[in-house]
Amino acid sequence: MKRRRITDDDAATFINILKSWDTNKDGELNWNSFIASIQVITGYLYERTSLYKTKEGAVYREFEAAKTQIKTGAKSKGNSMSRKHLLLAHSKLKLEIEILRAENLSLLQLHAGYLKLLYENDIAPEFDGL
Repeated sequence: MKRRRITDDDAATFINILKSWDTNKDGELNWNSFIASIQVITGYLYERTSLYKTKEGAVYREFEAAKTQIKTGAKSKGNSMSRKHLLLAHSKLKLEIEILRAENLSLLQLHAGYLKLLYENDIAPEFDGL
C-alpha cells in the first residue's frame, strides 16, 4: 500500500470518518478499524503515530471524543453545526427577517391607505358578529 504525507484535506476526511462512525455499520471503533476505514476511503495506508500528530493532535482528540460518544451513546450537544454553517444559517435568517419586515411594512401602508379612503369617503366599516 502507498504512503503519503497527511494533508489538511486528509485530516478533515479523517475527522468526518470519526464523526460519522456507526458501530452497527462500521463495527467497534478502535485504531485498527479506523486505519482500515481510512485505507478503504483514501486508498492510502497511514500509521497510528502519524495520525496522533496530525493537526496538533486534532485527529487523536476527535478519535477519543468519538469513542466517548459511542460508550455513552449520546451525541454531544452543540457540535452538530460548524461555525461556517451557523454563520450561513444566521445570514439566511437575517435576510428572511428583512424580507418579512418589508412585507409587513407594505401591508401596514396598504391598510393605512384603505383606512384613509374610508375616512375621506365617510364610510363606516361593518363588523359581522363582532
